[in-house]
Amino acid sequence: MKLLPLTNDFTFKAVFSKHEDVLLDLLNSFPDFEGDNQISSLKVLNPRIEKEVNFPLFKDREKFYWHFQIRDEEEREKCLTEDFSVRIIEIPKFAKDISRLESPLDFWVYLLKEVTNLKGEQMKTLKRKNPKIKKAVVRT
Repeated sequence: MKLLPLTNDFTFKAVFSKHEDVLLDLLNSFPDFEGDNQISSLKVLNPRIEKEVNFPLFKDREKFYWHFQIRDEEEREKCLTEDFSVRIIEIPKFAKDISRLESPLDFWVYLLKEVTNLKGEQMKTLKRKNPKIKKAVVRT
């Protein structure tokens, strides 16, 4: 049975906008949301994803996880608010092998990138590390 890619607009919406607990788990896997910073609830206002969701945004950099905040141009230490920021994951840049996955975010990004290529043992490993991953897998 073939797995659908989670980077596909329809599939992503079907999984992450309908299963709040799975989306919360994905978001809380980001390093910034550890401990007391965990997101406890959310509301999906616009589940639409543009056609080209799976492309590198910053081609001249290797890192895959970005965190942006609104700061003053002259006084960079002055942040407008800690309550608003933008986080971007460039999935094509994620290069870890399943044996090198460490953080909860690693497991989610690996799933997003490799879901259509996963074999039985790899899927078992991911599900063992995070049971929510089982709900995110959509079969054709």
